[in-house]
Amino acid sequence: MAAGTPSDSTTAAEKQPVEALVESQRPIDRTDEIVTRMSNGMTVIIKRHGAAPVVAARMYVKTGSIFEQERLGCGISHLYEHLLHGGTTITRTEAQSRAILDRIGSRSNAYTTKDHTCYYIETSKAFLGEAVNLLADFITRPAFDAEEFQREWGVVQRELEMHQDDPARQLYYLTCESLYKVHPARLPVIGYKPMVQTLTHEDIKEYHRRMYAPDNVIF
Repeated sequence: MAAGTPSDSTTAAEKQPVEALVESQRPIDRTDEIVTRMSNGMTVIIKRHGAAPVVAARMYVKTGSIFEQERLGCGISHLYEHLLHGGTTITRTEAQSRAILDRIGSRSNAYTTKDHTCYYIETSKAFLGEAVNLLADFITRPAFDAEEFQREWGVVQRELEMHQDDPARQLYYLTCESLYKVHPARLPVIGYKPMVQTLTHEDIKEYHRRMYAPDNVIF
C-alpha cells in the first residue's frame, strides 16, 4: 500500500465548504423502507431488515461497460473501480482507509458489471457513520494518485491474461458476442487488452467528472 500523504493539489472549488444536503422528494416512506431523492440529485434507499445488528452500506454508480461511450471496449469502468475503492483521497491515504476498515471489522469490496459499479462496506451498525464517510470519501474526493494508477493498471493486465486461460469465461464472452450483434452488451466488462492499454491517468480523471455525478449515484 502507498504510504504517502494525500494530494494537496485541490482546486479552490474543492476547498469550499460543502453545502448540506436536503431531501427534495420522498416517493416511498414506510417503517421498513425509505426511498428519497436529495437536493443534489442522488437517490438514497434505506431498507430495515432487523435480523442482526449489522449494516450494509452500498453505493451504486450507473457506470457499467455499456455506458462507456467513446471508450467502449476499454474497460474504463472496471479499471476506475480498481483505482477508486480504497484508494488515496484528498483527505486520507490508502493505509489510513485500510486502518479504519480493519478497526471496524468490515467486509468491503467493489465490482463492475455491464450496467453499474458497486462499492460496499458491511459492518456493525455502530460503525455505520464511518462506513458512509469512507464510501463518500472514495466517491467524491479521489486523489488520482499516479503510482496507484500504474499499479492497478498492471493488476487489470494480469486479470486479462488470466481470463485468456479460463474456458468458462471465454465461452461467456463468445455467448455475449453471439447474442448481441450491435448492442455494447456484447463487449466484456474488463475490456480488450490492446484497448485497456491505451487508457491514461487523464482519461480516468475525465471519466470521474463525467460519470460520478450525484444524479448518477444510488446510495
